[in-house]
Amino acid sequence: MTAVARCTLSKAGRRTRATAIAMWAAAMLWIPLAGAQQRWHGSVAATTDYVFRGLSQTQGGPALQADLHFEGGAGWFAGAWASTLDTGYDSIGRLELDAYAGWNWAVASDWTARLSYVRYLYPDADSDIDYDYSELNARLAWRDRAVASVGWAPDLMRFDAEGYAHRGNGWAYELSLRQPLGSRFAATIGGGYYDQLFDFDYWAWNAGISCVLGPFELDLSRFGNDSTAESFYGREAAGGRWALTALWRF
Repeated sequence: MTAVARCTLSKAGRRTRATAIAMWAAAMLWIPLAGAQQRWHGSVAATTDYVFRGLSQTQGGPALQADLHFEGGAGWFAGAWASTLDTGYDSIGRLELDAYAGWNWAVASDWTARLSYVRYLYPDADSDIDYDYSELNARLAWRDRAVASVGWAPDLMRFDAEGYAHRGNGWAYELSLRQPLGSRFAATIGGGYYDQLFDFDYWAWNAGISCVLGPFELDLSRFGNDSTAESFYGREAAGGRWALTALWRF
């Protein structure tokens, strides 16, 4: 694990970095997908709190989010997802852009597997610390009812309590269950164990109910985590919280 002190890039450097990231993401999506625009899908969402693995990425505030992806006929997919941020660290910026790609396949009746790669990008970060990182993820699902996944980030970047950035291995183990309640409603519950930097690990959980009306979905969820996460990250990021999310798929 390596510690790196903060510095500030010039505005020109930040613009160059953001432009390069945008061009890379666009190229990743376009090169294999040209000529097949009819198979694009996506979503737009607004949430009262962007919670990722039990931790608020907006200090309990709202966020706007969007996704655009392509699904190929052989099970492969590629896309990009974006969200506004307010982590409390100005050097990270106010935007997260996730470029991802992977492959789905059937392993047995009602069972599917997925391998995917995600690159977490922070294009408007104003520090020369490279906060971007990658994750490899393996997932096994039974219908749309139960999903288990393992994620490994070999170059995860996180800040310590003194404001210094550290890079190292991060692991995420997650399980989620979904139970339909009639034709429009469903109940969900999930949990995860996260082994991050600083010899630090924590547990997180969530439970909620969703309603689907055609392309629209409304989700109300409760998130929580153990006292270890709250003592390390503080209540603004790790305290128990509700989140209401409205989503439109296209």
